[in-house]
Amino acid sequence: MSDWKIIRALLAADAPLAAVVGPRVVAGTLKSTVVLPALSIQSISNVPHARVADTATTVLTTSRTQVTVHAKNIVQQTEILRLVGSAIRGGRREVAGIMVADIQRDLIGPDMSDENAGIFEQTRDFRVKYYDPI
Repeated sequence: MSDWKIIRALLAADAPLAAVVGPRVVAGTLKSTVVLPALSIQSISNVPHARVADTATTVLTTSRTQVTVHAKNIVQQTEILRLVGSAIRGGRREVAGIMVADIQRDLIGPDMSDENAGIFEQTRDFRVKYYDPI
């Protein structure tokens, strides 16, 4: 499963986003000690496509990948969610050593804010089509 590696590389390489979240772009669950704002990335589902055109070393795979924005307030949450959408663009290219066939923006998830705890969260999903190493 290389989808989160692709998404993480694109997010980390985006200068406007990096100016806001810095190096706090993690795969998996965000630790409670991480200073906000931050991003976490999770692979939600993976569908390998068995095709005649696949090589002996890769298989075309479509994954749903979720990016969760963790922010200090609703304004910051909204701005970071916009930056995440701008940082991820489709198109065939190599990212993090993996050949990407396409990336599509998918749904924006619910607002999961807890004002009392000072945590404001929302998700953005992407469909990542790539050649996954076997």
